[in-house]
Amino acid sequence: MVFNLVGWGRSFVLAFKVLVYSILWYIIGGILVGIGVYLGGSEIIHYLQNTDISQLSISGFLSGSGLSIFSLITSVLLIIIGSIIIGLGATASLIKVTSDASLEDIYRGRRPLPPPPREDRLNLPFGFKVTSTDENEY
Repeated sequence: MVFNLVGWGRSFVLAFKVLVYSILWYIIGGILVGIGVYLGGSEIIHYLQNTDISQLSISGFLSGSGLSIFSLITSVLLIIIGSIIIGLGATASLIKVTSDASLEDIYRGRRPLPPPPREDRLNLPFGFKVTSTDENEY
């Protein structure tokens, strides 16, 4: 059995494909993470700028007058969702490129069957003969 191994050139082309797909997922997830950081960070900065240092406290920080709880929860969720998209997207791109390349190699590696041997070269036992018709002879 002969195995054709993947060459270095093809390996680097496939690695480049994975890199491109991963960069796209990093951009999509990074946008969500950036929005989450902006929402949470802008609320925190706004709270810190408008509050006197002597009045800073955790209870005031988390109260409705200080930091919006909805904004904080939304920002944390966006950061988590963006991070999950980055991780799963990069992993999925690796799996996709690998499986596509494997299937392509399998189908490319299939060769047509060789033609059947000629009738004059067959030495069949018991006087059997090979016919080229598809009709059944019973």
